[in-house]
Amino acid sequence: MDLLQVATTMQQDNAAPGMIGSQYQFESILFGAYRWFTPNTQIVYPNYMQLERSERFDSGEPSASENLYCYRIVQTIQQDLADGNTLQIPAARQLISGVIAQESDLVYMQRLKRSYELANQV
Repeated sequence: MDLLQVATTMQQDNAAPGMIGSQYQFESILFGAYRWFTPNTQIVYPNYMQLERSERFDSGEPSASENLYCYRIVQTIQQDLADGNTLQIPAARQLISGVIAQESDLVYMQRLKRSYELANQV
């Protein structure tokens, strides 16, 4: 993905890849999750951010691609940033489960065709 184009689309249209308004089709996103956090001053933990909204925007379809790409995109509200402020992003672990199984040649060829078509989109 072109990260500059993704960032522009997210800022202007509030659309992540695979969502309506993005040039990337959701079929090419195997797993996508959107999470919105806001500060919560009612909790005594310093700098606590509360999860307000969470959505998935993916196809969840299997793939025969040789490569899987993982992106973590962080977006802030510009008004929250001022000179001298810092942005702390906690570590993340991406777990991708899979099933390895024998399938017929025809099914595998269809999966390869789909992966080829998705790789040549956009």
